[in-house]
Amino acid sequence: MAQPVEFYATGAPHWWRFHVLTLGQPPSSQLRGKTVLHENGAFRMWASGVSVDPQLWIARLQQSVVRASAVADEVRVVLPDRIGDFEATLRLHRLAYPRLCGESVKKRGVRCVAVVQFRRGENMDVLRQRTELLLSEMPDVDIVAVPTKATLGERRGGRIVVNPTLVVSAVARVADAVAGKKPVHALAPQLRAEVLRRIAPLIASFDTTSWTRPVNSLAKKLGIVASVKDAGQRELAFALAVAHLVANGVPIADADVALQRLPERVLRRLGVVA
Repeated sequence: MAQPVEFYATGAPHWWRFHVLTLGQPPSSQLRGKTVLHENGAFRMWASGVSVDPQLWIARLQQSVVRASAVADEVRVVLPDRIGDFEATLRLHRLAYPRLCGESVKKRGVRCVAVVQFRRGENMDVLRQRTELLLSEMPDVDIVAVPTKATLGERRGGRIVVNPTLVVSAVARVADAVAGKKPVHALAPQLRAEVLRRIAPLIASFDTTSWTRPVNSLAKKLGIVASVKDAGQRELAFALAVAHLVANGVPIADADVALQRLPERVLRRLGVVA
């Protein structure tokens, strides 16, 4: 069985260990003792078409990471990147690397996450070469991330629809290039058990906000109210998302912390042992 993967979530309950911190969001005491994935704001820039001066971007990110590291046990910072553009991402990484991956920040418990960017329809074998280039140029990078949403998806109305086969293929190519030298992180995959089950043996972690849109039919079938309307229901929604993945063969690190929040009858019906 694959090693358990870490599930980083935006707005995760206080009892969950793996949190996502967005750029511009002040770190709260809730992050004390937690492991934090600090996103870099690139997706919001891509979605809005707004860009910022790279040096200002890096300075803001560095300041935010330092503040977060004063609270959290560990901060994993995603280096500035440009969605779908490897060359621009490499230039940004080179600028940010000395300030976010140096010894002074590492002593604070900061780990660097480099991103292997690519364009939709691009020859995905190139991912191997790009991953190897990042690792050779930036030896102090701790984690290599592969995008699984914007780069691989198509806009349909207000949603981005992603081909699951492309997600598995992209993650597999990056993992092959890394060859076990660094952990691999899947950036923002959909919360689909069949996809996560296939990529779980290849990654160490993933992050998503999809848990905030629980499968209402599943909750109804199980006889529980799980939504984002209030704190109690949000906790149930998150616990149900974890339980759903575990029940479908996705090994989640620290899953028991979430499973114990669900009624025993729900765990029995899911076939999960708490």
